[in-house]
Amino acid sequence: AWHHEYEGGRSFYTGLGHTEEAYDDPDFQKHLLGGIFYCLGQNE
Repeated sequence: AWHHEYEGGRSFYTGLGHTEEAYDDPDFQKHLLGGIFYCLGQNE
């Protein structure tokens, strides 16, 4: 996974989540939410 800031915007990428079961994993859900919050500027 990586994140990047460029020209005032933010992006997040993860190579995880290739299986449907991955989305039921609490750790993966936290990983995704962390990326989403980062992109929204709501990270710590």
